[in-house]
Amino acid sequence: MKFIGLLVPEAHDLALMKLCRNIERYREDLKFLAREGLMTTAELKLRYENEMHPYVALAEQHTDPVLQFWLEMIREDLGEAT
Repeated sequence: MKFIGLLVPEAHDLALMKLCRNIERYREDLKFLAREGLMTTAELKLRYENEMHPYVALAEQHTDPVLQFWLEMIREDLGEAT
């Protein structure tokens, strides 16, 4: 019997990979991951700040606003207070 090795990104890593493109389909995927308990806004923000922000050129203009939008969107979808 042969087995296939499959590597799957962790939910927060997957979200960060989609940050620059910011299309509707990705936003819906993020809300789904959060609703299923696979991703939290706190962890997403922490991972972004530690693992991505230092390496993005002009992050304040490009990815920072998108991340803030995503965090608010997820919190609203989950009914969390901001």
